[in-house]
Amino acid sequence: MRAALEAPAKINLHLEVLDRRPDGFHGLVSLVQAVDLADALLLERTGADGPVSIGGMSTVAPEANLIVRAVELFRVRAGVREGIRASVEKRIPMGAGFGGGSSDAAAALRCCQALFGSPLGRAALAECARELGSDVPFFLAGPAAVAEGRGDLVRGIGARTDFTVVAATPRVRVPTADAFAWLDADRGPARVRARRTGGPHAVERAYRDLAPEAWPFANTFDGPVMGRFAAIAALRDRMRAAGAAKARLTGSGSTVIAVFADAAAAASCFRSLAAEPPPGTEASGIRLLAPLASLPGVEYYG
Repeated sequence: MRAALEAPAKINLHLEVLDRRPDGFHGLVSLVQAVDLADALLLERTGADGPVSIGGMSTVAPEANLIVRAVELFRVRAGVREGIRASVEKRIPMGAGFGGGSSDAAAALRCCQALFGSPLGRAALAECARELGSDVPFFLAGPAAVAEGRGDLVRGIGARTDFTVVAATPRVRVPTADAFAWLDADRGPARVRARRTGGPHAVERAYRDLAPEAWPFANTFDGPVMGRFAAIAALRDRMRAAGAAKARLTGSGSTVIAVFADAAAAASCFRSLAAEPPPGTEASGIRLLAPLASLPGVEYYG
């Protein structure tokens, strides 16, 4: 018995990082959207008690692989002892702000549910997602959502599909922990507490009511990351010169995104960047992305 699922990438249309919380995490207000770039995941029951194995990610140690961790957590919570073979075709670049690892983990949970007759309720599955990482809950609640807390408190909202995204990923990667450290360093020890720019409901209203190119969205990581990586700042400037009204990071980077209400204008920006990629960026790292109207469904082979 096998279950297959496309695990989509996400973009942060808006990401506001608040101060560090008592538990060590930073508070967030984020607007997240799933897009049509996806990994392909396949899980198969072995038919006998045994371990979890994975193919397709030889560069990541099994104990650090979010797919393996998700399957193992599911087996513990559901009382499953049967072995599971997993394989993944990676299409989402790692460490680029697209949330590929988190999406793979959520997809693994959904595939396990399909393979074993949904032994976990919605609340138990959501708890598994929160335990695996801050971004994982979104990929159970998408395709569009407002996230708060440390990113794990997710409220799904009606997804818009009337825009196109140009995304450019340079070769450089930005470790998320480093990005938070730079943000704290730039704010300083006596920083004034970060204030929400209208809060999550204002962000949702803007997403729902305004034209995409008029969205007043931003990313708190733009300053600390682009101030330390000239290649990322140059990429943003090239996207603006190629017709993007605004260009900003998704997640903590390194991918820079621009939103277009007009598909032809997006295609023109894409062609301009692909024809002459900015220094440090390859043509293969420049993409046209469409927002998803719904999350992909599990394909089950009994």
